[in-house]
Amino acid sequence: MPPAPPEDKVRPSTVAELRAAVERFAERDTPLQVGELGVDEHGRLCPREAGTPLTFGFLYRGIGFNAEVRGAPDAHLSLNANLGKLPFSAELGVGRAETLRILADTAKLPRGQIVLSQDHDIQLCAESPAPTPLTPAAVMATLTALLLDFKPYIELLRASLTPPRAQNEP
Repeated sequence: MPPAPPEDKVRPSTVAELRAAVERFAERDTPLQVGELGVDEHGRLCPREAGTPLTFGFLYRGIGFNAEVRGAPDAHLSLNANLGKLPFSAELGVGRAETLRILADTAKLPRGQIVLSQDHDIQLCAESPAPTPLTPAAVMATLTALLLDFKPYIELLRASLTPPRAQNEP
């Protein structure tokens, strides 16, 4: 006899609540915007409190990025990442000088820069006005545009922070 299928853990009221939420949003003239819905402690969809920022993280080229999306009235999208430590001159003298030059060049960027913290962490700090409407696709497009602004600098930093012998290894 085949094993019984796993018991459905979704309560019927949860399914009904989900259908009601979908119907409510289907009747709207505007698309569903990022941050309008949340998930409560029971795993049910629920409206999110207006003005609550949406935060999430992702990896790009092995680097952990943190994003925050705020809706009206101060609608913006911010992006932050720790790109590594500034090496000591004894560790990587040429790389240290190149890294500092790269950081200085990012001061000219309109939507952020890469800065050095007091602890010598190399930090990417970027911000953009939030897209309107604040749809998931628009948020992803804005994040992608921010990453593209910084991509050349991230690549240059990766090269400048890599010891010379490691650059030639496969």
